[in-house]
Amino acid sequence: MFLITLDTVRADHIHYSLENNTLTPHLADLASKGIYFSNAYSLIPITLPSHLSMFYSLPPHILRVYNNGEKNLSPLPSLEKILKYHHYSAGAVVSLGSVSSRWGIGKDFDQYIENYRKPYIWYKTAEQVNEDALILIKKFKGNKSFFWIHYSDPHAPYFPPHYKGEFSVSLNTDKKFISQSRERALVKLDLVLNPGKNSLVLNSKIPELIKKDNRLEIDYFEFEDFSITPIQKTNNLEIKYPKEWKKSTFGDQVNFKTSETYSYLELQNKNSQNMKVCLYFINKMVPTVPSIKILYRQEVSYMDEHIGRIIQFLKINDMYEDSAFVIMGDHGEGLGEYKSHVGHIDFLNKCLVKVPLIICGKSIKRTGMRKEVVSNLNIAPTILDIAGIKRLEFMKGESLLGSIKNEKLLLETYAPEARGNAFSIIDYPYQIILYPYRKENKLEFIDLKKDTLGIHNLINNPNIKSEYKVELLKEVQERAEELIKNREKKPKISEIDEEILKSLGYIK
Repeated sequence: MFLITLDTVRADHIHYSLENNTLTPHLADLASKGIYFSNAYSLIPITLPSHLSMFYSLPPHILRVYNNGEKNLSPLPSLEKILKYHHYSAGAVVSLGSVSSRWGIGKDFDQYIENYRKPYIWYKTAEQVNEDALILIKKFKGNKSFFWIHYSDPHAPYFPPHYKGEFSVSLNTDKKFISQSRERALVKLDLVLNPGKNSLVLNSKIPELIKKDNRLEIDYFEFEDFSITPIQKTNNLEIKYPKEWKKSTFGDQVNFKTSETYSYLELQNKNSQNMKVCLYFINKMVPTVPSIKILYRQEVSYMDEHIGRIIQFLKINDMYEDSAFVIMGDHGEGLGEYKSHVGHIDFLNKCLVKVPLIICGKSIKRTGMRKEVVSNLNIAPTILDIAGIKRLEFMKGESLLGSIKNEKLLLETYAPEARGNAFSIIDYPYQIILYPYRKENKLEFIDLKKDTLGIHNLINNPNIKSEYKVELLKEVQERAEELIKNREKKPKISEIDEEILKSLGYIK
């Protein structure tokens, strides 16, 4: 049995046609053999709490994990623990540091494979995920098994792995660091400066495939959280930054942007002896928003291709017919449609919370599309139902294999990862969203049936009954006050945890 989670995959980027489908043919094929849901939503557009909701069938505010980097301390049994109690072997392969076992997710799996290939990035490609997954599947072959496979290719920085271009850091012509320019590399180097003038060069090469494609363009290069700090405190270091660098600050953090691929810094060591310094920053090559939309689609297609390879492996090894699959996105992604926002976390509009959900395989009836409103909460009960195990009483969701009533959903997202706390209620076909931190447009009322992206605010539309809007407004305000009041404060995260989340773009 497989749970496959599609990190950062929007529902509108999964095509279900079996003809002329160049985007997601393998997912379409799986959907055609079972069930797919046209109204599946993530309760929170943040990776860790969204996945925990799948594994416990509980919303983030009950699990008390609000952001990435907050440890899961729930005493309740997780999905994999329940399955293990019923004699399943359980293995997981994940592709992002935000679902690292360090956060208390996946603690009951027999094997939990992270295996990041490079020490300066905390994400893996679908090909690398498959390499690890195939080893695990072979190892468990013959056992009654549960596998969680986590793909995250459409997540920033968006570039598919076939985009090649070098990024390097050189000190006095000696290369000290090399990575791919498409990688969001965390650079942390101890350097030795000679007395006098030293030259530090940051060189970003744009991949040839981008140069050859007139639809694609790099907007800027960013060196986030940039610092050059002497190991021993001194005033004898003078740094001359490139004139073309644009500086911005976020608290104590200093960021630099440039449109130039080549950046030269002059480091003047005024001591008569060598000086040790630490160079620290996160390297980013940022495409224009129209380019991101194209690259995002390419990443979705790349991910689909490798899901197809897993399915092919199962067929060749006579495992496919005995396998069941539950496939769900953990949240969507803004691609510039709503307030020019690219990313997730901040908002609760449809393009950021509506996700694909497919169930197929052994013992799953082929019923095609279903329109009920469902969420992360349905995942654990559905998998238990497939396994013939009774859903536990604490779980809030129901199995998707039976009939489902359209019930209201409560969505949430939280600062400090989000720019502010936000809350929403979906009472299909309508959604009300409360952004308490805004000075204007705090309330949005969305028609989910008519609004493809969920970005048109109908709060002042006279065609919608005012008493209905008032009722939903009262409900979302009351829930918001309750959730903010009861939010549990978390301890400060460690330095390495902070580095992982910074490199993935989750904290600034």
